Amino acid sequence: MVVDRVATLPPDDVVPVINLFADPGREFRAIPSQIQSVENNLSLANMDFAEFAESVDEDGVFRGLRAMAFNRASLYARPSEALRLSAPFVTSVSGDRV
Repeated sequence: MVVDRVATLPPDDVVPVINLFADPGREFRAIPSQIQSVENNLSLANMDFAEFAESVDEDGVFRGLRAMAFNRASLYARPSEALRLSAPFVTSVSGDRV
């Protein structure tokens, strides 16, 4: 993590997150309360850098996974498809929906 002059400015004190591996130099900024989530998900390989970088708001700032889930749901043209994305379901041992 790098903290620069922009990271210390109000209103959000956004911190730069810079990719040093797959796409060196690619970056996005995140609000401080989301840095741990970014670090955890990248370290565990639950998500990759591109998923975070592509889920920033119009200011180029990552503000959290909740906003990210909304962005993914809004990619679907039909509301019913977006609802299926977030609707929990239970599967049986055979894999059929219950």
